[in-house]
Amino acid sequence: MSSQILRRISSHLTFNFIFALMVNMVVGSRPCESRICAPPHAAAAADAAAAFATAQGLLLIFRTTAAYDRWWAGHRCVRLLRQHMQQIRRLSRQWMPPEDVQSVDALLNALPGSLEAFLSGEHGAGYLYGRDPRAILADIGEAVGRCGGNPDLTTIAVYTADRMQGHVTGALDVVEEMAQLTTVPVARNYSRHTSRFLSLWLLLLPFLLVDMGHFMPFAVVVVSWALLGIEEIGHAIEDPFNSPTDPVEVQEILELPAGWDPMADRRAALSRKRQEQPKGHEGDQTSSRFFFWLSLRQRWMSRTQKEALQGTSQADESAPRAAPAGSTR
Repeated sequence: MSSQILRRISSHLTFNFIFALMVNMVVGSRPCESRICAPPHAAAAADAAAAFATAQGLLLIFRTTAAYDRWWAGHRCVRLLRQHMQQIRRLSRQWMPPEDVQSVDALLNALPGSLEAFLSGEHGAGYLYGRDPRAILADIGEAVGRCGGNPDLTTIAVYTADRMQGHVTGALDVVEEMAQLTTVPVARNYSRHTSRFLSLWLLLLPFLLVDMGHFMPFAVVVVSWALLGIEEIGHAIEDPFNSPTDPVEVQEILELPAGWDPMADRRAALSRKRQEQPKGHEGDQTSSRFFFWLSLRQRWMSRTQKEALQGTSQADESAPRAAPAGSTR
């Protein structure tokens, strides 16, 4: 599977490679003394490049970290909304009449698709077709309030209705936060300054690496791929619900069954890996690792004993010999 990030930055990489080739043909053919980065300018150019690289690294770190925080917040919002929906379903069955429970279930079943369309900005929720997810949650709250207004309800039923209203309010807050993640981007001035600074630094890089000769364009492409890839990852995951590379599957997560096990996929993948692994291969790897560490320990012990014997013999040779008994000077 080809990298989507690489496809998105391929045009920038192509331009940087062609520009580096041109610099190598024009500047690389000139005498060393006539170059811009020739001594004594080489040291100053290297110091300036290092300072710019440090500043650029800080900008990229902040940009990518801010985008990742937004992507993780999108996952957290979907999981929290799923919990609110499950609690509303569970509590509605404890005190509401069967017909009202069916009405609440129908509204909850329509919420994931409506929210998916709402966050994507397409027709289907709050536009020409469909319903706004906030209107669906408001209808659930009205249904709870209508049933909770019955004077014949017990204290437990009133308390349960109040808890349901709390979960409806929490779900509304989560939907508003998800809409904010979609509509409010990272500060555009910061993103534009980071992109322009990075483009300028990459344009100056061929002049600093011109002494590498014909390898210089390839070195420029590798550095460009690393830095432009980091920047593009930040742009790609900035909107967690409409990311072109790794979007948060809102409808798929919200429509998971109530008894869904989040570790089931991992256990299934591990089980498939064990089944695909040749029989006895795991034992062979374990035994080989055991014998490797055993031989390493034996070599270390033999070396330690040899050094101890050498130290003892040297001490015996350097010690003064005792005079025979009864002898005089």
